Amino acid sequence: MKRMVVFGVVLFILTGCGLFKTEVRGSGILTSKEYDSSGVTAIDLSGGYELEYVPELGENVLLITTDDNLFEYLTVKKSGSTMEIFYKEGYELKPTDGIKIKTSLATINKFAIAGALSWSGTNLVKDSFTLEVSGAADVTLSGKIDTTLYDVSGSISITTPELTNRTLTLEVSGSVDATVRVTDQLGVNVSGSGAVDYYGNPTVSQDISGSVSIRRVGE
Repeated sequence: MKRMVVFGVVLFILTGCGLFKTEVRGSGILTSKEYDSSGVTAIDLSGGYELEYVPELGENVLLITTDDNLFEYLTVKKSGSTMEIFYKEGYELKPTDGIKIKTSLATINKFAIAGALSWSGTNLVKDSFTLEVSGAADVTLSGKIDTTLYDVSGSISITTPELTNRTLTLEVSGSVDATVRVTDQLGVNVSGSGAVDYYGNPTVSQDISGSVSIRRVGE
């Protein structure tokens, strides 16, 4: 509950509290639209989103679900190998049940979020993945990633004891609350506060400015 309160507060602040923007409330009629993500290796998000890894989706499909009247205020476009998703300037969206994005992540190896992101999924398998956060993120995943980087300015909650990482690096300016599993190398570079609990027997390197606890909690 505490995580969700923090998540909501940060999203409220980052979206400008609705000041000087036209507020658009969702109609309550949910609909989904598919977007072609062929050639996309990164997704750049601005706003508030719930992201779900769904391996059953087609390799080049990105599915967005929200209120039918909000799509005209949501820009989704390709810029080279990056898919950009953001609210149109001057508008503050108030969806009935969030803006949900589903993807198989077949070719995608990076997310960047300015705002708030909740990311979940099971049985994720990737060679490498980077999550860049300016705002707040809540990550709950299982599976296997060889090399993982979290680059955060703001706050992040990571609950991934069932996601095996060979190498994992946390670069955080702000707060972190993480439970992770790492086999070889764990890097914790934090300016701020929080706690990092880890499973496994990796080599641990740390550069801490602030108050951060790091502890091994199991195999």
